[in-house]
Amino acid sequence: MEGEARFLLITGIQSAHWRKTLKSALIPLGALDVAEQDQALVEIEHGDYDLIFIDATAVVEFVEMVEAIRRQDHDLPIIVAAASPDWEQAREVLRAGASDYVRKSHDEQELLSVVRAVLNWPLCSEP
Repeated sequence: MEGEARFLLITGIQSAHWRKTLKSALIPLGALDVAEQDQALVEIEHGDYDLIFIDATAVVEFVEMVEAIRRQDHDLPIIVAAASPDWEQAREVLRAGASDYVRKSHDEQELLSVVRAVLNWPLCSEP
């Protein structure tokens, strides 16, 4: 449900700027929680998340993280965001079970569009 969704960003300390951008972009849709990669699976198990973001810049073994999340929850949407995405990584991440693999955008509207597409929500709200 829009406005009440829960998102989790799996990241590291070095991505504070993108974390702020993502949090700001998601305000109309819901709340963003943040977890370091070593606590992410515990957080997912105890949280009721609608979508997971993985910061590929901060999570070194992001493909393995996608696989671990998939073993835990087969249906949870996962978006992997990379500063410089490439086709080989995209193929690996999507084969591992990610819903999407995107460039780390600082454009809030672009981020909202990606989230809405992955969650199959309309691109714009009713007036």
